[in-house]
Amino acid sequence: RHALRSEHEFIADNRVLLEGFDKVEYQKLLFERSLGIASFNLTNHFNYSLLKKRLKMMTTSKSSSLIKIKYVLSMPVLLFAMLIMTVNIQSYGQKEKDNSSFNSVTEDDENVDMFKFIRENTVYPATAKRNKISATVYVEVMGDENGKVISAKIKRTDIIDNSGKSVLIKGYNPKINREIDSKSVADIEAESIRVCMLLPKTYHGEDKNGNKIKALVVIPIRFVLSNAKDK
Repeated sequence: RHALRSEHEFIADNRVLLEGFDKVEYQKLLFERSLGIASFNLTNHFNYSLLKKRLKMMTTSKSSSLIKIKYVLSMPVLLFAMLIMTVNIQSYGQKEKDNSSFNSVTEDDENVDMFKFIRENTVYPATAKRNKISATVYVEVMGDENGKVISAKIKRTDIIDNSGKSVLIKGYNPKINREIDSKSVADIEAESIRVCMLLPKTYHGEDKNGNKIKALVVIPIRFVLSNAKDK
C-alpha cells in the first residue's frame, strides 16, 4: 500500500511538471505544505521520507534513449538465461526421479558379446556409402532394472576419416558442418538407434543397498569405410 501510494505521488508530480509548472516553485510549495506554512492547519499527511524521495525524483535525469534500448535488448538474454536455469533444474530433478546410474561403455572383454551383436546386426546406410561418410555415433541407452533396453537417443556424432584413425569433426552439427551430407549422417544415426533398441540386454545399475535400478550407458558405434569392405 505504501509503495502504491508513493508511485501515485510520483506520477502526480510528473504530471504537474509536464503541465509547465516551475520545478523549483513546485518543490518549494511541497516543502511549505509539509511544514504547515501554507495553511493554518499545522497537521498534515505528508511523510518526510516520501517528500524527500519526491524531491529527488524531480531532480533525477531521465534515462537516455540508448539506455532504454539496452534495457529492452537485454530482456531476451535474461529470459533465455532463466529458461536455461529452469531446464537444468528440471533435468536434474528428472534424473533424481528416475533413480538411474550412468556408465561409459568400452569395447573390452566384458562387452564383447554386445559389440559382436552390434556389428552383426548393423547395416551401413547406402547414402553414407555413396557419399563416403564414416562416423562414430555415441548412443545413450537406458536399461531397466533387468537390463532390458527401454530407450535410446543420440548423444554425439563424430565424423571420422575412412581409415577410422582420426576425427575430422567432433560433435557434428548440420547447421554448421554443411560440407557433410546431412542425409547420410541422419541415416547413420537412425541405424545406430535401431540396432541399440534391438540389443537383447544392456546394463542395470545398483543403488547403495544393492537393489537393481535403471542404468544409462553410452555405446559408441563406428561406421568405417575401407577400400575393400565396410567395417
